[in-house]
Amino acid sequence: MEAIRVERSEGLVTVALDRPEKKNAIDAAIWNGLDRVLAEVALDPNDVKKSRIDLQAGMPAEVIVPTRPRTLFEYLLGPLRDEITRAFRER
Repeated sequence: MEAIRVERSEGLVTVALDRPEKKNAIDAAIWNGLDRVLAEVALDPNDVKKSRIDLQAGMPAEVIVPTRPRTLFEYLLGPLRDEITRAFRER
């Protein structure tokens, strides 16, 4: 069984660790596998053409790594908390 599961659907790539016996701990082999998988993730040129955003080199990207289930309260207020956190970062 592969410890890193990759699913692609409609422009979304989901990468999941599947090692419950190790509590999804990341060791050197998993780290190298994640590096390989993330290097393979690329934009589909057709998706870029359909986008309403003018993509340019150097634009920031956001990666969401779900680590645990969230409550409704966390789900609703999480984006607000994230924006407040980003607002006080020095650039």
